Amino acid sequence: MLTVYNPKEKGYKGYVFYIINKQDYHIIRVRNEEQEKMLYYCWHGPLLEQEEIDWLIKQSGFKYFDNVNEFVAWQEKELDKF
Repeated sequence: MLTVYNPKEKGYKGYVFYIINKQDYHIIRVRNEEQEKMLYYCWHGPLLEQEEIDWLIKQSGFKYFDNVNEFVAWQEKELDKF
């Protein structure tokens, strides 16, 4: 998990959370308020600047999903190919 503190964002207490899957090169932004709250209190990950997240998405080949539902829909579509 990656965390960005940005009080201008609508994240939980100013934090924005991303799930990172290094094996498949996926970055998934968590937007659900209950999920954000759980991550805030239960998980700890590196605190990054937004520019570092943007670099991971644009320069390192990670596929970005704007929310968990978007990722699940994409994953289901990919699995249906088999």
